Amino acid sequence: PKYWGKVVTLRHALNDASCAWILWLDADCTIVNTSIRLEQLTQHTFDLVVTDAEVGGSFRVNNGALFLRIGGIIIVLGGLL
Repeated sequence: PKYWGKVVTLRHALNDASCAWILWLDADCTIVNTSIRLEQLTQHTFDLVVTDAEVGGSFRVNNGALFLRIGGIIIVLGGLL
């Protein structure tokens, strides 16, 4: 199915030794707060930064915007993809 394209693309990017971080944005993402720079997020010990979305009155992880640090737990997750 076409929605597996994200998994294939992320797995390929996880194996790229020239990358320290991967930013995934779905084509329908809109950046509304341009005052936060990605570099600010890389100064923390996070390996994964995700967004949330309200669905039916509860908040759920939105996989349309992901920021992943290569290494650590992300390498383990890459092996599972």
